[in-house]
Amino acid sequence: MLIGLLCALYFYLTPQSVLVSLFFADVPDPPGKPLVMGFTSRSVNLSWTPPLNAHNSLVSHYLIHIRVGEDGDWGGGGGGGGGGVGRNLLETPDNATVFQVGDLQPFTTYSFRVTAVNAMGDSLHSKESYYMLTLREGMLQNKQNKDIQVF
Repeated sequence: MLIGLLCALYFYLTPQSVLVSLFFADVPDPPGKPLVMGFTSRSVNLSWTPPLNAHNSLVSHYLIHIRVGEDGDWGGGGGGGGGGVGRNLLETPDNATVFQVGDLQPFTTYSFRVTAVNAMGDSLHSKESYYMLTLREGMLQNKQNKDIQVF
């Protein structure tokens, strides 16, 4: 089912025939499952594969959905459902397939999913990432009993 339809019609005239080419555009396929490439106590680096088919309309950017905890709410919209960008929904500045998510809480479980956006609208969500736990933050003692601050 086409959610959006963009049709470009071209006529090629020859003495014997008329050739008509139609190009249809639709929302992109879902991107690949986001993978955690690295993390700290307050940030995570994500990477994912672009949609297999953008349906004749280039992906302009991505939406990153953030879930806190294993049973938390995804919040935000996307996936054809609309909704605004907020605390649990980030918009990338371009169509790069890597992004650093910041402002996370230490020693907290997170998972992520990604939505591709083109001129026709939002794709379905990717599969969610594996759960990840940000690093603990605080004071530790080394072997000489000196305090070390961990970030």
